[in-house]
Amino acid sequence: AFAALLVSWVSFFLAGIFLYKLIELDFSNDIARSTLINLSVFPTSFFFLVAYSESLFLFLMLSTMYFVRKNSYIGIVTAYLCGATRITCVALIAYLVVEAICQIARKKSAVLLIITTVSTVFGVGSYMMYLWFVKHDPLYFIAAHQKYWDRGQMTMPFKILVSYVVHFKPQDFLAFRSNTIISLEFFLSLIFLALIIYGIKKLPISYTIYSIIVWSMPLSSGST
Repeated sequence: AFAALLVSWVSFFLAGIFLYKLIELDFSNDIARSTLINLSVFPTSFFFLVAYSESLFLFLMLSTMYFVRKNSYIGIVTAYLCGATRITCVALIAYLVVEAICQIARKKSAVLLIITTVSTVFGVGSYMMYLWFVKHDPLYFIAAHQKYWDRGQMTMPFKILVSYVVHFKPQDFLAFRSNTIISLEFFLSLIFLALIIYGIKKLPISYTIYSIIVWSMPLSSGST
């Protein structure tokens, strides 16, 4: 148990370093510093300090983005590991594909980005092969998501938002845990959607695409 916590703590620390260095490539030191602070004090950031895979995935994802921006082949390794960590890596694959398209549009080499993208896909494939040998189901993570996290079938994200509105009862906001969670998920989803829209003109298109996919994935597996 302590080993899992240690992995999360070290991963979160390293993720902070790469987040700072990645933002520094496009923005000022002050923006990089404030982003790091906001990540650390955000109410749900405690998930990065428990024995979950969130901090490891964050570290591998940010390091991959940084290394491909610096044209380093180390990103191939971190991309593979990221693909084997969480299914959320599909957003990283989309990020890499968009970056490759942008590189080609600028008439620059996209070989490293293409190799890194393929490496991420192989990471996902390795994890699915492991599940096939152990659980006899390469898509077991979907069933586990539904079983242990009480998530429903895949659906459209905006259908879930509409469902939140239909089931929202202000008088029951603090009365029942389920209603409280629904309300928090709804308002946080709207806040993050607003931030994504706000950042469209301020961030590279690859970051916007990545953000949209990460935003939509939890909603797509929500319960209506």
